[in-house]
Amino acid sequence: MLFTLLCGAFPFRANSEKELYVKITKGVFSCPEHLSQNVCELIRRILILKPTDRPNAEDVIFFIKMNKKIFLKKSIRLFFLKFLDYKKSI
Repeated sequence: MLFTLLCGAFPFRANSEKELYVKITKGVFSCPEHLSQNVCELIRRILILKPTDRPNAEDVIFFIKMNKKIFLKKSIRLFFLKFLDYKKSI
């Protein structure tokens, strides 16, 4: 969701369903040039294939709070923080 909010597109794109499936299962995507290296690294970590190796909600919230300037649109930052609070309460 973070990738889609920041880029306006899904991280995995392909010409066929089979190719899309392969990219998703292998975690193959490219980070657009307009995103900072820190944001790209966060997205890469979130999309790690093994769920136990991904950052938890607290790690992501900490990153967002420490890098507020990266998330230029306040509405995107607030939406994402509210979403993480909701996920944390489940």
